[in-house]
Amino acid sequence: MFRVFRAGTLCPEKDCQPEGFFCDVVSSVMWFQMRIGIVFAALCFVLMAGPVRADQTDPLLDSLFEALAQNDDPNEAIAIEQRIRRIWRETGSPSIDLLMTRASLAIDRQEYELALRHLNDVVELAPDYAEGWFGRASVYYFTDRYDQAVLDFDHVLQLERNHFGAWASLGQIYLEIGKNAQALSTFRRALEVNPFLKGMAEKVKRLEKQVEGQGI
Repeated sequence: MFRVFRAGTLCPEKDCQPEGFFCDVVSSVMWFQMRIGIVFAALCFVLMAGPVRADQTDPLLDSLFEALAQNDDPNEAIAIEQRIRRIWRETGSPSIDLLMTRASLAIDRQEYELALRHLNDVVELAPDYAEGWFGRASVYYFTDRYDQAVLDFDHVLQLERNHFGAWASLGQIYLEIGKNAQALSTFRRALEVNPFLKGMAEKVKRLEKQVEGQGI
């Protein structure tokens, strides 16, 4: 919703004073026409600008990632992480939102093939939306299709290099298939982005002992 007046120029009727230029000079009919014109101009702006999107392209994320990496307060870090995740989820598209909701519900019910169908639609309709790829990668992981999961998690990181969820998930796959050195380097990258990932520091410590002396 647009607020199209500027203080001291076009004021809401309730704020107009007797000495206000527009309130004194413009007749009620002209004032009505002016308001219609402003609304029309705002509508044209929306149509030309296209859908509002945040997702992984939101410029606010750079400062949030910096704050997350440098934070030493767990409670503040959790709040920053939640804000990042909210931004990631935003699409500006009701149809994509609906597909993501249906996919999430299907995953909750462990109806993975149904979820996969919804997520296939998401990545086809919104190929630059990282969370669509992340969701599909997660379904591939849940159903032990590791090769496809790795490809999709890699694609997430092409779209959002700081996606700590994708780094952590990739590391878990490497760990489960016995590629401990790759798992260690990937977990370390996840911790660089988000030092407060639950259980990640402990995994890194264990792996450091196992891969000591091996190339990473």
